[in-house]
Amino acid sequence: MLKTTNRAIFQAKDALQRLLNRTDIPAKYAINVLRFAKKYNTEYETIDTQRLTIFRKYGEEKDKVITVPTDSPNYETFLKEVNELLDAECKFDAPIIVLPGNIDALILSLDDLIVLEPFVKFAD
Repeated sequence: MLKTTNRAIFQAKDALQRLLNRTDIPAKYAINVLRFAKKYNTEYETIDTQRLTIFRKYGEEKDKVITVPTDSPNYETFLKEVNELLDAECKFDAPIIVLPGNIDALILSLDDLIVLEPFVKFAD
């Protein structure tokens, strides 16, 4: 079980999608990525649903988009509540993503690697 924060899970979405889109990951590693993604999607949806609830609570809808203007009297309260949600620790029950360990096989950009770091280890 991984100990992380909701923010780490929330921020990993795009990097994980890019990893899932790779076609050059050896099968023995790709299956692990898929298993992680299945559990990840459930956790992400839970966090995003709560985040959207906070937007609806404090935001204003315009053209089917909900925003919280920075000049809104609710803006500071909104930010506090969103940050509390994202900074909360969580236990994430998913397998660590194992990737090839040699530098020639590196399949992540450095930006993606930084975001996915809590969830990735490299094979020896």
